Amino acid sequence: MGQAKTGTGKTAAFLIPIFERLRPGASNTQALILAPTRELALQIYGEIERLGASLGFSACALYGGVSYDPQIKALSDGVDIIVGTPGRIMDHMRSHRLNLSSVKIAVLDEADRMLDLGFRKDIEYIIKHCPVERQTLLLSATIPDDIQKLARHFMQSPLKVWTSPGQLTVDSIEQSFLICERANKLPTLLKVLDVEKPQLAIIFCATKIGVKRLAEKLRRLGLNAQDIHGDLIQQKREKI
Repeated sequence: MGQAKTGTGKTAAFLIPIFERLRPGASNTQALILAPTRELALQIYGEIERLGASLGFSACALYGGVSYDPQIKALSDGVDIIVGTPGRIMDHMRSHRLNLSSVKIAVLDEADRMLDLGFRKDIEYIIKHCPVERQTLLLSATIPDDIQKLARHFMQSPLKVWTSPGQLTVDSIEQSFLICERANKLPTLLKVLDVEKPQLAIIFCATKIGVKRLAEKLRRLGLNAQDIHGDLIQQKREKI
């Protein structure tokens, strides 16, 4: 079980040992990495390609919102490392396209987010189809009680590596907050953007409709803003 602040290299911390321990080119999947979102699955897949391609490892990203065909072809050809979201991984398992019986290492990345998104039963289903004799890695920025309860189902006396339990972000991130009336939120946001002049910025909203409306308002004011949320098709999300 590993806990570390966001941006400290947790992905490399589990990928490099995978490359060290496994042999590329085996006929069955040897490593399984579960991620809470499509974007994180793609990010991890990119790191596998960057760090592991020259070593001969093959990988496949399994996530929803895109065609099944390339994923089915990759699975039929055989891949060493699978990374994906629980829903699409379960689809392939139930259709007998994905067999986890040879998995030696299972990774639950951003486990706290997966529980927040309601993936507990999906995770249990997937991990139960992996061999009992395996290594399980659970990584998260926070390790609350429900994460530890989940770990007890899948792990035997895990080694716990807590690097910064009291801090969730690296020291280079400056944090601040502003309190204002709802009617003043947009003018306040515009003032912040005017003062800070960020080259890139991410604005989080509570709802999808809130995201759409804010992006429209910013575009009408001449700002290059795009909205990204779960109602968009995956191709549009990736393009944005």
